[in-house]
Amino acid sequence: IFLGGAAALLAALLLGFTLARRTTAPIVALTEAAEAIARGDRARRVLDAPRGEIGKLARAFDRMAEQLHARLETTTRDRNKLLAILGGMEEGVVAVDLEERVIHINAAAASILDVSPIVCLGKRIWEATRLRDVPEALARSIAERREIAAETQIHGRTRNRVVELHASPLHGTEGSLGGAVAVLHDVTELRQTEAIRREFVANVSHELKTP
Repeated sequence: IFLGGAAALLAALLLGFTLARRTTAPIVALTEAAEAIARGDRARRVLDAPRGEIGKLARAFDRMAEQLHARLETTTRDRNKLLAILGGMEEGVVAVDLEERVIHINAAAASILDVSPIVCLGKRIWEATRLRDVPEALARSIAERREIAAETQIHGRTRNRVVELHASPLHGTEGSLGGAVAVLHDVTELRQTEAIRREFVANVSHELKTP
């Protein structure tokens, strides 16, 4: 009886161990695949999924991973296109979050503000530049949730600039306020041309009035 009971217990343990491994192996594979995807391995999939409910779960996980990979690829392409467009613009673009930290600044804005784009990222805009008008316009746009337009003069090391500034609230996908974006347009040459024109008109008027 003792030997028979021991044999039955050993057989039950072996059978239970085998069934447990068959049940837990797909779950372990799912866990490892999820952790790999979380680490950035978007090509990781659950292979040789068994039949039954766990197999359905594994195949659903693979479909979800495929859709996630496709969406991330689309998001990456759209982001790269947007960065290329912003980088090639003549106008300066500065975006900040609700805490007024710089989340994007293109080369034109960095040149106008005389700052480094890499150094600016993550800093509050009033820490990145000594020009007060840009931080004030962005802060007002966030507080009042409307567009703020202004014109300011920037005194640089080589030359002075006249810049038109337009700050607008930055909304998220659900309409929530996420920060503000400012567009800087260098109108120095335009203002110089207008000044020359006014001076020319004033001189012509003076000459015509002089006998």
